[in-house]
Amino acid sequence: MPSEAGVIKFTNDELMTALFRYSRRNNGREKCGMPTKVELLERSEISARLHVSHQRPIECNAASIAAALILLCVRQRIPILKKANIPIHILDGNVVLVLTSGDSPPRRIP
Repeated sequence: MPSEAGVIKFTNDELMTALFRYSRRNNGREKCGMPTKVELLERSEISARLHVSHQRPIECNAASIAAALILLCVRQRIPILKKANIPIHILDGNVVLVLTSGDSPPRRIP
């Protein structure tokens, strides 16, 4: 089976928008306020803290970040491999989705 790999890099504004929409969607209600800032945290795993006006920051784990970015890609019609592993990484201060599929994907990403 052929291998395929790709990297999608997101700006902080795109990440902030994706996390805000994802948090509104998961809570089932409209959030008051607007997103103002997003902080990326690298500890044992990647996480983010979304700051929204008029409320406490929203903590997002790696799975939530990946889900929010995948939904953003679907909305923007950015193609994503259907049967891909999609880990997230931080590259130059931005979040990237690393898409790999096949039996032996390339070793160096990113």
